[in-house]
Amino acid sequence: MADLGAFVTPSQANPRAGKRLKFALGVTNFGPSPVPGVTIQAAISGGSFTGLRLPKVCSGTEAAIVCTTGKVPSGRRPVSKKRTISLIPAAGATITVTATVSSPVYDPNPANQTAAFTSMVP
Repeated sequence: MADLGAFVTPSQANPRAGKRLKFALGVTNFGPSPVPGVTIQAAISGGSFTGLRLPKVCSGTEAAIVCTTGKVPSGRRPVSKKRTISLIPAAGATITVTATVSSPVYDPNPANQTAAFTSMVP
């Protein structure tokens, strides 16, 4: 049994049009058991952008990104793993990134397995 929590965090509090914007897609294992691997499914919606970049352990398009993390241990403090994606937003875009995490290990608290963040670009 493990309690996985998803997170999405941007690299910048004030994104700018035409400048690369990064988002960390991640999972935190609150325990008590380690998990052999986690899948992060993500989607980007709501605004115009170009130049989507995914790390090697991720694939897909903006509507269906799939990333893997490998083993995520548990411990006294929660252990997190993340994958960073990036894009170049257009002026006036409102970019929403949503991520959902899953693993083969039973999770009794599915309520925290999805997270989202919205960035408004002036």
